[in-house]
Amino acid sequence: MMNPLKYLAPALLLLLAMTSPGTAVAQDDAVPGEGALSATIREDGQVKHLEFPLKHTEVRASIAGMVADVEVTQEFGNPYDQKIEAVYVFPLPENAAVNDMTMKVGERTVRGLIKKRDEARQLYDEAKQAGHVASLLEQERPNIFTQSVANIEPGKTILVTIRYVADLKYDHGTYTFVFPMVVGPRYIPGTPTGQQAGGWAPDTDQVPDASRITPPVLKPDERSGHDIRVTVRLDAGVRIKGLRSKSHEVDIRTEGDSRARVILLPGDRIPNKDFVLEYDVVGDKPEMALLTHRQPGSKHGYFMLMIQPKAELRAEEITPKEMIFVVDNSGSMSGYPIEKAKETMRRCLKGMNPNDSFQVIRFSESASALSDRPLPNTPGNVKKGLKYVDDMQGMGGTEMIEGIKASLSYPPDPERVRIVCFMTDGYIGNENEILAAIEKLLGNARLFSFGVGSSVNRYLLDRMAEVGRGMVQYVRPDEETETCVSRFYERIDKPFLMDIDIDWNGLKVTDLYPRRIPDLFSAQPVIIHGRYTQGGKADIVLKGTVGGEAYSQPLAVELPSANAEDEAMASLWARARVEDLMARMYAGEKQELVGEVTQLGLEFRLMTNYTSFVAVEEKTVTEGGQAKTVQVPVPMPEGVSYEGVFGEYEARGGGAFKSGALMPTYAVTSAAPLGPAGPPGPAGPRGRGDGTTDALQWTEGPGFAGVDPANPIPYLVDRALLSRETPAPAPEATITRYEVAAMAERIIAANNLQSQSTVAPVTFTDIPRGHWAASAVQTVVTRGIMSGRDATTFAGNDSIARREFAEVMSRLLQLGGMKPHYGSIGGIQMMLDYYLWDRDPNAEYHPAAAETKADAYLTFARADVMLRLR
Repeated sequence: MMNPLKYLAPALLLLLAMTSPGTAVAQDDAVPGEGALSATIREDGQVKHLEFPLKHTEVRASIAGMVADVEVTQEFGNPYDQKIEAVYVFPLPENAAVNDMTMKVGERTVRGLIKKRDEARQLYDEAKQAGHVASLLEQERPNIFTQSVANIEPGKTILVTIRYVADLKYDHGTYTFVFPMVVGPRYIPGTPTGQQAGGWAPDTDQVPDASRITPPVLKPDERSGHDIRVTVRLDAGVRIKGLRSKSHEVDIRTEGDSRARVILLPGDRIPNKDFVLEYDVVGDKPEMALLTHRQPGSKHGYFMLMIQPKAELRAEEITPKEMIFVVDNSGSMSGYPIEKAKETMRRCLKGMNPNDSFQVIRFSESASALSDRPLPNTPGNVKKGLKYVDDMQGMGGTEMIEGIKASLSYPPDPERVRIVCFMTDGYIGNENEILAAIEKLLGNARLFSFGVGSSVNRYLLDRMAEVGRGMVQYVRPDEETETCVSRFYERIDKPFLMDIDIDWNGLKVTDLYPRRIPDLFSAQPVIIHGRYTQGGKADIVLKGTVGGEAYSQPLAVELPSANAEDEAMASLWARARVEDLMARMYAGEKQELVGEVTQLGLEFRLMTNYTSFVAVEEKTVTEGGQAKTVQVPVPMPEGVSYEGVFGEYEARGGGAFKSGALMPTYAVTSAAPLGPAGPPGPAGPRGRGDGTTDALQWTEGPGFAGVDPANPIPYLVDRALLSRETPAPAPEATITRYEVAAMAERIIAANNLQSQSTVAPVTFTDIPRGHWAASAVQTVVTRGIMSGRDATTFAGNDSIARREFAEVMSRLLQLGGMKPHYGSIGGIQMMLDYYLWDRDPNAEYHPAAAETKADAYLTFARADVMLRLR
């Protein structure tokens, strides 16, 4: 999931702030240093872990009709003996219009100012240096924010309250309110470029703000003192039924037919999953809902209009479809999420129509497919697809771009409509790259995103469906799957309401969002945010086509000349316009659009990527010198495997990869049948003081008799893995994908490696008939050792990247029955675990660099030794 090859993992961050029982504790260890997570002090000879500064979050939501008005109060304290700065990275809903912030210091409340982002940061830094208590709220993504609070004195409490408004999701007669509680760990691709903030990942050329969206993560057996309380007051305005939370234990108290109060129960207040509240409307679904706001004498009024089309979307003649199922197999999906995705996939494969064709694609570090082309929906092919799904497991990084390319790059089938079903948790940091790729490659396809997990990246998943002209659905690991799959097929089997437009019949409306109304699926409403310059009444007409036939629906609408209620409409309109402007910058920033977003933020007192809230208490100056910075750690989202994301060894207190350098790594003793153990490693957080940790120990590799590290070619020739004419390679010579495939095929044959499952043969159009490596390519592809660049291209003459080569070696070892490493660095970690890489552990690895022949030959030789002795 992550890429700890390059980045300092949370396990190592925690180690920096911890000491073993045999280590002296310096006097100033009671206060964490810059970027530290925790501190330790000695009390009566015992090491005690201090609390973190974020103590409690209080959420109060008021829902009126289809709009939620929410206050989030964060309580920061200082358990240390020196003043601190607390930095907390947290989520809010992806559609939240954040329009206010206040800070309470003692009895004084300071209202935040909205400023350009750089100006707000400057004011905050100046206040911090001057000793004033200050708070700064910054937006990193539409659903990720950073709260910084400076100069919290020992024993003092600071309350920061954030206010936002958001419209509720409405689908099939059900309203949904979601409050996210934790930022899931993001996979960060690219080359490190520096570190501007305290996250576990450095910034990279592909994710320039990575250090701002990767808060430190608590280990499975760790718990901060932070808890959360949620209270929702609901006034639906119509009779409701079925009020429920599928995510949390709640106390529900109804107040008549349309009102209720919902409180999160004390036993379910760990902030590690999205809070989801749903309710249904009694009786006929409303045909229209209109909310307006206009201050007397103002230039503009604002409105939100929801229309429920009455079109009969009947599945009369079902169009054949080309079903492309894409499943995230990265480390963050390991465990419950991948099992839920597999369960969903099984139902999807069994639910296709007779004339459909289908393809199954899995991706992690790279993408691979069930076959080289979509298969007809036959019992035999479905059985093959089910077996392919059953073999899926979560491991490796989240190179989602590979899944996007693989699913959208097939030549179109003129007889079928392409439907892409994309299942993922969305835990990546390069969202814009993914959205830009969908825009570029979509063509006439439809992309439906499935969010699988308890705390998924809803911003990315919502936008993928929006850009992909499909819909998004969410399924928790503990949620029943049948309804989700049935609704998906119901939508794609019925004709869409297309070419939608609204005739406003003379009403003075302007700046409508979305600018182009998307196609609508069964039971899906039209929601429009707009503003108007003059009040009036009119019969507007919703127009479109269904199954090629014209459709229209008249509606009586009144826009008042003045209405002081529903002030949230202005913020929601501004938020919709910001979203539209930001969507036009998926492929890169444009200064004129940045200027428009900034101006909207300042004018409407709205958080954006370019505007921030800052509050400074100027009447008092704190004492005690410069404040120490404490990064507030977050729990791993419920159901997500820490080992799957950061690696088994980090979870158990072993080593980690740091800033592009390969750090010392612990190997499992039972996985090392050869060679004597090396010197003991350093004590970990659960070490015994003798240099060992639990069942792990620092080991050196076996002797690899017969393999000369300086020249492994004689060994490879003797084993018929290379020809006798093979010359010693030049130091800079790189190995191609064809050459890797050929050597892998020979190792498979020499060691009689049998695959439990196979992938269907693939026809790569770039491999000429009779090519010397054609057979080898088919061998490694059908056994899941290598895959093409896409469905038709193998790119055999390309050099192979070191990370990709490590994955090849990992899969060869697994084919030989060796235990895989399920971390985000799976292939590279296996090379270490089985001694295939003997460099200085502090040397830089450069995973994106091309693998050299010299290193590849030695690695193949050592892999062969390990496989022979398995």
